[in-house]
Amino acid sequence: MKDQLALALTRLDEVMQELVRRLHQELWREIPVELTRPQFLVCSKLLERGRMTVTEIAAAMGVSPSAITTTVDRLSDSGLVARDRGQEDRRVVHLSLTAAGEEATRQAKAIRDSLLRRYFEQLPVEDVASMVRICDALLGILKQDEAETT
Repeated sequence: MKDQLALALTRLDEVMQELVRRLHQELWREIPVELTRPQFLVCSKLLERGRMTVTEIAAAMGVSPSAITTTVDRLSDSGLVARDRGQEDRRVVHLSLTAAGEEATRQAKAIRDSLLRRYFEQLPVEDVASMVRICDALLGILKQDEAETT
């Protein structure tokens, strides 16, 4: 017989996968702007931090620069992200949101926040706080393990 932790972890995995899938489905159904999830994540990072390079975005998101390049190409083609060359080093390309990109990102974030509030406000605030505390603790453990292996 599986121990209690193994059973709980199996159920947690099932619940988290379905929860994330359903929330993402609903979110992308409600967002009227043409943003894919990776595009939204890149735009959110640019909105949060301002001008960045592809390498900086990739590092902040924990992915390779090549994984970001195609997304940025599409965002640039659609007029949501602008590219400009560095003054000191012309090889460095800085990215920033255009006015349209900023508006689309703010609109998508507002819809996401409203969607999350719609569901999380049905739970006791203590449960939400516990969930945040547990997720923060787990994230800390993951970061510590990552630091020790590098």
